[in-house]
Amino acid sequence: MLALLPLLSTISVAMKRFLPNVDFLHQVEYLLLKKKEEIEKQLLKIEEDDPVLSLSLIAESPELGTESWQSEVHIRTMLFRDNLQKVQEQVELSLQRVKNGTYGSCLTCGDLIQSERLKVVPVATLCAACAIR
Repeated sequence: MLALLPLLSTISVAMKRFLPNVDFLHQVEYLLLKKKEEIEKQLLKIEEDDPVLSLSLIAESPELGTESWQSEVHIRTMLFRDNLQKVQEQVELSLQRVKNGTYGSCLTCGDLIQSERLKVVPVATLCAACAIR
């Protein structure tokens, strides 16, 4: 039993390096909630600024070329909106994983995602090894 103590101590230290602690989880949750709020504001702004969705902008410009400009801006706006919605889904998934206690574990292999990786990419769902496969 005494021979196992150094091994258990080493395992404990190693696990602390990779397991997200409670403070870390609170920080991540706070940052994710802020990011979610920021994305929601951006999505609302997109709807307001889109010339196709904004009836006031359509009514204002009967000039030639306005429709092609509106179409181009609308396409770019929708692409940006789609990207924001993907990020929003990742943020919401990460928040759900924090709440149900699975945040920080790899969806592919089940191993723990390194805290250093989670600090850089808080919405990471794969460990570094699975991410490069």
